[in-house]
Amino acid sequence: MSVNYCRPYANDIFYQYEYYVDPNSTSQFELGTQFYPFKNMDSPAKEIFNFMYEKDTIFTVYHKRGTSMKHYYGIMPIIIVNVKMYYLLPYGDPALPKPRIYVTGHDYLWPDSTLFSLAETYYDF
Repeated sequence: MSVNYCRPYANDIFYQYEYYVDPNSTSQFELGTQFYPFKNMDSPAKEIFNFMYEKDTIFTVYHKRGTSMKHYYGIMPIIIVNVKMYYLLPYGDPALPKPRIYVTGHDYLWPDSTLFSLAETYYDF
């Protein structure tokens, strides 16, 4: 199966992009759409960072309700530069709880190390 995909502007408005994230998605494809969502929060930011050069870019990342995920900022940094606005919003069944993103450092699991992350925070939107 071959897939050709070009990301359309959201609502046909120039420089507005929408991405969907569902960490529980079982789809083999990750296109950032509602039917083929990304599984990680860093994928939309990477796409914006690598391919969108307009300083008027507005992008919205929708995170599926009723899900939670850990984001390891040390190994999956989210870098947002040269954008006009960044939105992080929930989507899905309003009866489900808002999604949670636990932001933490990289878990150090090296056999000769006693370093580990004690500090964690979460983003509840």
